[in-house]
Amino acid sequence: MKIFEFSFLRFVIDNDKIFLFDEINNNLLNADQKWILEHTSFICDIQISGNPTTIHAGDRHICSSESETLKYINHEIIKQNDSLLLKIKQRNSQIEVISFYEEYKKVIRCWTQVTNISNNELALEYVSSFCKYDLTSFNNYDHISFFLPHNSWFLECQWKEFSLSSLGIVSPNMIKTFKKFCISNTGNWSTKNYLPMGLIKDQDKYFLFQIEANGSWSYELGDYCKTTSLHLSGPTLQENGWSKILLPNEIFESVKVAITKDNSIQDIFDNITLYRRKISTSLDHELPIIFNEYMFASWNDPSKETALALAPLAKKLGADHFVIDCGWHDEEKNPFYHVGKWKESKTKYPDGLINTLNYLRSLDLKVGLWLELEVVGYLGDAKNLYTDDCFFQRDNKPLIISNRYQLDLRNEKVFNHLLFIIDELMEKYHLDYIKFDYNIEPGVGTSLNSSSLGDGLLQYNRKYHYFIDCIKKKYPSLVIESCASGGNRLDYYSLNNVNLCSTSDQTDYAIYPYIIANILTAVLPEQAGIWSYPKSELMDKVDDECIVMNMVNSFIGRVHLASKLYLLPQNQQDLIKEALDLYKKASLLHKDSLPYFPIGLAQYNDNYLAFGYKNNEKGYLCVYNMHDNKEITFTLNNIKTLKLVYPSTLKTDFKFINNKFTWKVDSSLQARIFYFEEK
Repeated sequence: MKIFEFSFLRFVIDNDKIFLFDEINNNLLNADQKWILEHTSFICDIQISGNPTTIHAGDRHICSSESETLKYINHEIIKQNDSLLLKIKQRNSQIEVISFYEEYKKVIRCWTQVTNISNNELALEYVSSFCKYDLTSFNNYDHISFFLPHNSWFLECQWKEFSLSSLGIVSPNMIKTFKKFCISNTGNWSTKNYLPMGLIKDQDKYFLFQIEANGSWSYELGDYCKTTSLHLSGPTLQENGWSKILLPNEIFESVKVAITKDNSIQDIFDNITLYRRKISTSLDHELPIIFNEYMFASWNDPSKETALALAPLAKKLGADHFVIDCGWHDEEKNPFYHVGKWKESKTKYPDGLINTLNYLRSLDLKVGLWLELEVVGYLGDAKNLYTDDCFFQRDNKPLIISNRYQLDLRNEKVFNHLLFIIDELMEKYHLDYIKFDYNIEPGVGTSLNSSSLGDGLLQYNRKYHYFIDCIKKKYPSLVIESCASGGNRLDYYSLNNVNLCSTSDQTDYAIYPYIIANILTAVLPEQAGIWSYPKSELMDKVDDECIVMNMVNSFIGRVHLASKLYLLPQNQQDLIKEALDLYKKASLLHKDSLPYFPIGLAQYNDNYLAFGYKNNEKGYLCVYNMHDNKEITFTLNNIKTLKLVYPSTLKTDFKFINNKFTWKVDSSLQARIFYFEEK
């Protein structure tokens, strides 16, 4: 028996088998449990159609058909520029498997590669990216917490804490039950119900994972030998309608996942933030302020007139980019169902869109346009632009969702035509910024030219990622924003090659803080695009505190300023400019910062919120009064100095003495920004 450690993982080689398990539980296990755990803690699980499993496991993905037959061949550790890479090779008569573990300081990125070494076709039904059979302490299900990140349209990043026992994970059997707690996503909107993440608290340790998939994914927890198994994967046959025919010598690679282990929630999110920064290829070195004329301004009806009305003040207040959103194209009043030609509207821009863009440039604003290239409108010229093999299909019929066809980027006609559209727009308009939106959910996938519906979807997801890579390679200075009806693609396969993303479609500035308070658990500070719409049509009267809260909302991410600011009086315009000046002043600290959660993660309808970011023992703290409090009090540990930095002109009665923060509030909705230095 040989034991070796890689970061916080412990591997055991026993003859021709390799396992992944810890010693911590061994002295608590009986002889049978110990033998089973030591001989079934496989490093990967793979299911091949027609191959038998040997244990009674219900629909759990434990002890799959290939686990017992794979033999350990070798392993190697390779030193790379920013990481260490562990490669473990296993083999049986049909497949060769390499399990990858790439260490980035305190985070390990994991994935699995399967090669068909037989002379026959094989059908994969399940391939784990990472699995561990003894994740938690012994028989402690009542006291181990799982944090589940709900994510929904208009209310993203909502973490909820459950004990494992409350999720049904207990151990009434000595070895295992059939019960599993499984979360999965099926479709192109990778985060429409949940973030592809999870957090486990076990005594004084925290374990976090993220699945890097821009389509379908799955994970499951279950009891095993009085501890807990965890399996992370991309799409599966059982959960997502995925299977893959693997030809002789063909290779399949799973989606990548990341895991980290540390002593606190703050440490865990520090680790994953640094890792995300490491794997992201298109981060902005500066953090320009974006004005987007969609929200509470032109909506989906922009024109030359709206740009001329909005742009001068946007620039005066501090905007660097001006983005024209949905509606610059086509002549229809509701253009969503006609998109696809991507030709400018002649009625909205009678003397040419280029003249409006040149006017914006004359104000020293960089310019951007909205596109939704992945779809084509059913009510428009779809059939004149494309043939049926260019669309997602079910049973040889094109798929139509929300009066749109889903284009299939695997088709070279589609891929090349969409790149042609980008080239045409760049040549004609010299764009600095493109907002790629995506407003449909095609579900399980496409049956055209694929082993299964889910296989077609996974191929598409990877082709879309490559499509963005191609654009970035040709136009490296182009800023690309990823949007999917707001925050429906907040995964780190979608985000690792774009500059920034939309975090939400939320239109109520008083609800948005509940999203923003947790957004840095999911997205880097320099990527998290957050709307600020000080002149909201939802407000009968816009008071100063409304202006301030809107500006505080966008401070920890990327400012997406919007609304008809010219309707505001001068003193409120001054409040906006003060906030944007502070944002620019803080940008050097901001772009390499870590999230700051001094009172933990926020819950929807909390009475008050406190969160921010920090960098090199300095940072900014945003504090919100969300209800009718008269006083807000909480503890700030390890803080040496704290001072108010925004707003400078409104009353703020606060004290910070002996680690205790107290703010006497006089409005039901208030927000403030404080600068702090740590001890």
